[in-house]
Amino acid sequence: YGETKAHYFAAADAYISLSRRENFNFAAAESMAAGLPLILSPGNDLVQEFAGTDCVWSIKDDSIKSAAEKICEFVNCRSQSVSAMGTAGREWALANLRYDTFAKRIQCLAEEIGRQ
Repeated sequence: YGETKAHYFAAADAYISLSRRENFNFAAAESMAAGLPLILSPGNDLVQEFAGTDCVWSIKDDSIKSAAEKICEFVNCRSQSVSAMGTAGREWALANLRYDTFAKRIQCLAEEIGRQ
């Protein structure tokens, strides 16, 4: 929590989640907000949200080989690219994970369901 969590984020190079099933993944969202690039398995629902963005490395399947390949790709990536990815993720998180944005999306969803 608090300052301790901020120190962990500052010491990390990326957030990696190899979950087979992860509904929202708050740790990934917090990592993005802290400017860390993400490496996510296909079982992370957030992967769908990032289609067309430059904020995450998506692992193509649940195999260990695919995860290892993606992690090696990250390790061999230039620091400028990693930094840009972290910045893009932070900007995405600030724009899309804010309370007012989330509340508006839920309201629109409820209205759509009400029309059906």
